[in-house]
Amino acid sequence: VLLDVDRDLEALAGLELRPPPALGEGLQLAAARVAAAPLAVDVVVGVGGDAVRFGFVPHVRFDDDGRPTLIAAGTPMLPDTIDVPWPRRLRPFPGPVSGLREALAERVPRDALVGLGIAKEAEAHLVTRAWLSAEAAERTPRFFVGADASATLRAVPVRGQHGESGAARQLFVRLGGHSVKTRGGGSVDLPRVRDAQGRLRFDYEALRGRLAGNRSTSVRFMSSLDGQSLTTTVFLAAPPERPIVLELP
Repeated sequence: VLLDVDRDLEALAGLELRPPPALGEGLQLAAARVAAAPLAVDVVVGVGGDAVRFGFVPHVRFDDDGRPTLIAAGTPMLPDTIDVPWPRRLRPFPGPVSGLREALAERVPRDALVGLGIAKEAEAHLVTRAWLSAEAAERTPRFFVGADASATLRAVPVRGQHGESGAARQLFVRLGGHSVKTRGGGSVDLPRVRDAQGRLRFDYEALRGRLAGNRSTSVRFMSSLDGQSLTTTVFLAAPPERPIVLELP
């Protein structure tokens, strides 16, 4: 087989490749346990119990000579991150956190596509605080992100809504289970069930049965909910052709 290296390099000129990034150990995200696309997110904001960590997704661009270069919308590139610790005392009612707002405004380009996710053991009110901080910095998240079994980024489109969304399907995630309210179909409670070991768990099988169709869907959640339960619910409930809505204060 004869190879024309110059021709092959010329064909690569200007091409960009965006492989889904491996997140590394620094950015701990809850597991995305259902199928979701590796969407083109520019920066990943990971909400932990001690700090918010964010880093930029690298991708490959081939220059005019067909040579590959690793680039990103900013620095540092994943798996490296910028760490912004939470204040020692957080206000009881969630709002923007000044240090995080300032860090995002300073380091993240205004047109960057922001993905927001949460560590599995962090409490869900921290997602609200991080979202409001990003919103105040005019860096509003466009995707909710998690990690698959190989620690690779997965994402679903998301939109924030202050107050009740009016979505056709509204989910409320309680510590004791899910409540599902459907326009024209009333409400149903799906309490936790016991597994074979007698441990209480969310009944995601029953929830999946309530999620047929491409209907607008919103998720509201208790502040003390764990990050894994929130992430699993968001990925499971996300409609296939529209963003899922997070209801915020």
